[in-house]
Amino acid sequence: EKCVFYIRTNQGEELTTLGQIVSGGELSRIMMAIKLSINSFSQNKLFILDEIDAGLSGKEADSIGNIIKTLSFKNQAICITHLSQIASKADRHFKVYKKVVQERTNCIIKVLDNESKITELASMISGKKITAESIDYAREILGKWYMDKLIINGGNKLSGEVFVSGSKNAVLPIMTATLIVPG
Repeated sequence: EKCVFYIRTNQGEELTTLGQIVSGGELSRIMMAIKLSINSFSQNKLFILDEIDAGLSGKEADSIGNIIKTLSFKNQAICITHLSQIASKADRHFKVYKKVVQERTNCIIKVLDNESKITELASMISGKKITAESIDYAREILGKWYMDKLIINGGNKLSGEVFVSGSKNAVLPIMTATLIVPG
C-alpha cells in the first residue's frame, strides 16, 4: 500500500504531492505540523526537532519557537537550532561543540548558566564578534519572563560539561531544552 500527501503551500496554487514541492526545511516543518496536529492533546511525549529552522526568516523562526514552546508545556521538546529566535524560547540551554581530547574528537555538551545563555544567544545574533547591541538584543528576546525567573530563582545553578567520547551521533537523555549549536 502507498500513502501520498498532497499539499498546497500557497493560496491559488494547485494541490501537489509533498515529494514534488517541498525542500528539506519545508519537509521538516510540514512533518512538525502533522505531528503537532496528531499530538495536539498529548502529554509526556518526547519530541526531537533537528534542523527545524532550515530556511526560516526571523519572523517565521519566532513563530516556530512559540509553537515548540507551547508543545513543551506538557511534553519534552529537544530542539537543535542555529537561530536565536527559536533558542530564546527554551527553559534550559546547552552548547554542543567538538573538542579533541587525547587525539580523539569528542562531542561536548555544556549546560549553560544564565550569563552563558545570553553570550551564546548574542553570538548566534552577531557571529564571532559579540557587541553590546547583540547582548542587549539577546536579553530582550529572552523576555521578561526569563528575567523575572532569574531574579526570583537566583539564576540557573547548573553548569559543566558532558563528554560523549568517540561518538559521531550521540543520543542523549535531555529534559525540556534547546540545544544551541554554533553556526
